[in-house]
Amino acid sequence: METPSLTQVWRNASYPAIDPTKASLSVAGKTVFVTGGGAGIGLATARAFAAAGASIVAISGRTEKTLWAAKKDIEATHTSTKVLTFLADVTDQKAVNSAFSTVGKVDILINNAGYLPHLAPIAQSGLDEWWSGFETNVKGAFIVVQAFLKVASADATIVDITTGIVHFQAFPGFSAYGASKLAEHKLFDGVQAENPSMHVVHIHPGVIQTDMGQKALDSGADFALDDVELPASFIVWACSPEARFLKGKTVFGNWDVEGIKARKADIEGSSMLTTTLDGLSAFKYTSKSGSK
Repeated sequence: METPSLTQVWRNASYPAIDPTKASLSVAGKTVFVTGGGAGIGLATARAFAAAGASIVAISGRTEKTLWAAKKDIEATHTSTKVLTFLADVTDQKAVNSAFSTVGKVDILINNAGYLPHLAPIAQSGLDEWWSGFETNVKGAFIVVQAFLKVASADATIVDITTGIVHFQAFPGFSAYGASKLAEHKLFDGVQAENPSMHVVHIHPGVIQTDMGQKALDSGADFALDDVELPASFIVWACSPEARFLKGKTVFGNWDVEGIKARKADIEGSSMLTTTLDGLSAFKYTSKSGSK
């Protein structure tokens, strides 16, 4: 499958410009919270922030054994980083609120937990399974970000792990996932609008060999696989001062960061890389809000 790219270079694995050990990407003294941080992209991202010098990396998930294994793995390699684990489904408001209140001030939130409902045509989809995407991807995201906002630092960063499916033409069978991730996307656009001092960025992580990724591949979709370290390192870069011009934007982890930075003048302060109705800028007439 061919995918549109902002940059001439398309990446499938991590590379020196986004190496989390680079001094310019340091998050020393920062506290990072990663939902769904026990495995897959979440675990790789937690590791990357530890490599970047985070003081505290908090991870949440639904499987205690997986969380403890992740904690052991990260702390064995990065002894200066404290890893906190929270057994919490993102749809459990009480558990999520408890986790954030326990951590205290959080500088970076990675909204990574998500769910890909069973892939089926709309006519053949069961209501409960179809709606389950909204339960995790929208309700869960709302619960997480609301809890985060209570303890967030003034200039905090939020990375919303999104999907390119939100922006492509519809794929048969993906209606539940696409619709719920689009709603999630607009939720975080609202967070950015209401908290202008924060830095919110949406990142499509690529196609990774995770349980969710395998489900998409099993559908017969023609996606090329990416290495899990690519989105992990890219996310660290997206939280750095180099990427502040991407506030409120959507970017793909496959896009080369030097190529993205070369387009800074085009991106900053424009509607480029935002979710809007395509073509509105070409409309000839405008109307004042509220007029009839």
